[in-house]
Amino acid sequence: MGNAPKRIVTLAEAVRIVEHCPEVHLLIGYGSRIHYDNIDTVVADLRPLLDGVQARSGDKPWMLIYGGDKVNEGVPDVGLLVQRLATAYNCVVMAPCVSAEPDPVPQPFLNYYYVMEPEYEGDLPPRSAEPLPPVPPQQQPPPQQQEQKQAREDEQAEQQQQHSQRAHASAVGGETGAGDGVGVGGNGDGGDWEGGDGSDAGDVAGGSVRGGPTALGKRSFQNAALDGESGGSDGDAGDNRETLRQRLLEDATRQLQQPQPAPQEQELGPLSERAGDLPNEGLGERPPPPRNGGGSAAGADADVGVDAAQPASGDSADLPPPPPLPVSAEAEAAEPLLRPPAAAAAPEEARAAGQLAPMRPAALGAAGAAVGGRGAQLWGGIIGGQPVGPSRFLLHDELLGSDDGRRPRRLTSVIAAGGGPIALQELQYAAGRGVPWTYVRCRGRYPPPGICEFGPVDEWVREQGRQQQ
Repeated sequence: MGNAPKRIVTLAEAVRIVEHCPEVHLLIGYGSRIHYDNIDTVVADLRPLLDGVQARSGDKPWMLIYGGDKVNEGVPDVGLLVQRLATAYNCVVMAPCVSAEPDPVPQPFLNYYYVMEPEYEGDLPPRSAEPLPPVPPQQQPPPQQQEQKQAREDEQAEQQQQHSQRAHASAVGGETGAGDGVGVGGNGDGGDWEGGDGSDAGDVAGGSVRGGPTALGKRSFQNAALDGESGGSDGDAGDNRETLRQRLLEDATRQLQQPQPAPQEQELGPLSERAGDLPNEGLGERPPPPRNGGGSAAGADADVGVDAAQPASGDSADLPPPPPLPVSAEAEAAEPLLRPPAAAAAPEEARAAGQLAPMRPAALGAAGAAVGGRGAQLWGGIIGGQPVGPSRFLLHDELLGSDDGRRPRRLTSVIAAGGGPIALQELQYAAGRGVPWTYVRCRGRYPPPGICEFGPVDEWVREQGRQQQ
C-alpha cells in the first residue's frame, strides 16, 4: 500500500473505481464520542467475516468504505479500526473528506478520498409540516342513553324552575306583608288570625319558611297565638297582632337586603366536588417514555424502516431537573470526550493534548459553529428521510442502487461494528433500501445516557431479532 492517496473530486470518478472491485463493503461503528472499549477484540471478532470476503475476492483487492474519521491513537473509534484492518487485509480504502479547506489533508492509509463540500443546516430545504391525522367521527350514544340523558336534563330544569318560583313567591310575600298585614293559615287577609293549633303557621303570605325571606319561624307564631288567647282583653290581642306584624316586616326587610345565591349555583354546586366531574381532570399528564427490553443479539439480512426511533420528550420547562447520574472515575477522566467544548478555543487545545479527534467533533447529527448564517455543519445521519453530510456519499443511489432498477446496487453489504446514533440511522436507511447487513456486537466505552454499553445499534438489532421470532 505504498501509493499516495488519490484525490477524487467527482462522483462519476468514484463510481468507476468502485466498479473495478469484486466486493464493496461499508463499515460503520463508534465515532469519537463513544469509543470502542477494546479495539483489539473488535478486530478479532471481525476476522471470520473479513476472511470470507478475502477468500471470495481472490487476488483482487476488495474495497472498504467508511465515514472518514481521522485517526488518533488516543481515540479508539472507527477511524483507528479501519487503519488496523487496512494493514491486515488486501483491500483498498475510500472515504469522503468534508472540509472547508481547499485541499484537506487525507489519512495516510487511505487509497482514495472523495472531497465533498460541507453541508449546513441552512442548506437543507424547509421541511413541510406533516398533515394532522383525521379526527375519528364521534360515536352517538344508544337511544336508551339519549332518553335517560334527556330525562335527567328535564328533571334538573324543572327543579331549577320550582326553586326560582319559590324564591320569587317568598320575595312577593314579603312585599305584600308590608302593606296589607300578615295572614297566617291560608287566607292572608290583612291581619286575621287563623290556624288554631298552629299547624298551618309555616306559610306566611304564600311563602315558605324553607329558604323564604319572610319567615320568622313556626315557634314565633305559636307563641304569639298563645299570648293572644291567654292574654286578657281584645285590645291586648290587637296590640300583640300589631307587634307581630311589625316584627315580621322588619325581619323580611333585613333578609331581602342580604345577597341571595343564584338558583343554579344552589342546584349544581356540589357537582364540582365529585371526582371526575371537572372537565380538565387528568389533562397535562405525560406518560413516561417507553424503554426497550432485553433480548438475544441477532444479525441477518432484514428490511426495516428508515428513520430511527426518537425518544419521547416532554416540556423541560414544566419538569424539575433530573438528579445527576453517578459518574465513575473512568468516565470523569474522559469528560472532555463526552461534552462539547464550552469556548471557541477549547477544541484546538483539546486536539493539541490528543483528547479529541480533529475530524468529526460531534456524533449526534448537527455540530460545529454557525458559518455565515447557514447554521451548524452536518456530519452525517438522516434528516427528513434523506442522508446529510458525509452520509450523502456513503448512502448515494450510485452505491445503493435505485428502486426502479435503473441503477444497479454496487454496495455488497453494510458491516456494523457497534455504532452510535448516526451509525444507527445509516444502517436503518441502507437496510430499508434492501442492502444486506451484518452486525458484530462491540462494547462501547462511553455509551450515551440511558443506552446499554453496546450502543443504540445493538438495541435496534435485538428488536429486529424479537420481531422475526
